[in-house]
Amino acid sequence: MQCRLGSSARGWAATVLVVLGFGAGAAAAQSGPSIEFDLITFDAMRVDNPPGGSFAIRLGLLVNTGTVPITPADWLAGTTHAHADVPVQNFAFHVSAGTGPGGFTLLPGQAIGNNHPLLTALLQPGETLAVDLPLEVLSLQAEGAVPDSAAELSFCVQAGARVVQAGASVHFGPGAGFLFDPTSARRTRAVPAQSAVALAGTSCDPLAQLSAMGAPAGGSPGLVAFGSNMPTLGNDAFALGLGYCPAQGKDPCPQAPFLLLLSAAPSSVVVKGCPVWVDPGTAVTLVGQLGPGGFKLLPAPIPANPALLGAAVSVQAAFLSHAAPNGMFASSNALRITIGNDCEL
Repeated sequence: MQCRLGSSARGWAATVLVVLGFGAGAAAAQSGPSIEFDLITFDAMRVDNPPGGSFAIRLGLLVNTGTVPITPADWLAGTTHAHADVPVQNFAFHVSAGTGPGGFTLLPGQAIGNNHPLLTALLQPGETLAVDLPLEVLSLQAEGAVPDSAAELSFCVQAGARVVQAGASVHFGPGAGFLFDPTSARRTRAVPAQSAVALAGTSCDPLAQLSAMGAPAGGSPGLVAFGSNMPTLGNDAFALGLGYCPAQGKDPCPQAPFLLLLSAAPSSVVVKGCPVWVDPGTAVTLVGQLGPGGFKLLPAPIPANPALLGAAVSVQAAFLSHAAPNGMFASSNALRITIGNDCEL
């Protein structure tokens, strides 16, 4: 089955859900190190902000409660999701910003993030701050909050085979200047994750890339935060990012045609020197073209439909280009995406 992507990138999502339906079933167990972690986060706070102004909140601490280090690659391979019960403008949530765990290996017993006393008071005996700085490890950003209003936030962090869901109540005060006043905090332990975005195979050209991303959900303001790339029920910001730029900055990136293959069944065959990790016999093929910069974002909103729980699909892209190693096309890495309900609304 082949479908051509039209001007509306969101239109292909219905096809994806059909494929996911055929892949319904229990999510496969993830292999790898046994990562264990807790979140210590503010669960009630007041934010005063000038009308229309933007703000960033450092929500808390990440704590390694396991027996193995948690590396930057573990955090980067993980997923996140954040949701508000009222529309918020330019809403974004990040596990790491700047010098957080994106560049820091967290050893067993170490914590990293905001060093606010409400948070550090919940560290257990033997646990220490890895860096005694208020690093932006759990960063929530928004703007345009209505004065004297309130919002309930839900946010989730997944790494390895574990996930944490936490929440916070925020009151937006009427102040003319910025004020951040957290009043309480809590500690939440990670549990086994249902949803997953797992690497299912490597590319034949390291420049050919496929990743799970979190697109703006329906514009701004929205309920789901930008960057929410966890394939959890109700995440209407979920998206796939496709990229291929063999020019490497020397010339403008070609806007290469691409094929996106999706199937419930994985595979392992080689075509013209490139591995194909999606079963060609059962795959749905979507046809499109990369945009400026050799990149294409394909939103794939996930409905809050319990029938999709446990659905799984293998996804891989192929980019048509004479600059590919075989002179014809380059296949990307493959992803195995499993839908869960790790961040219940």
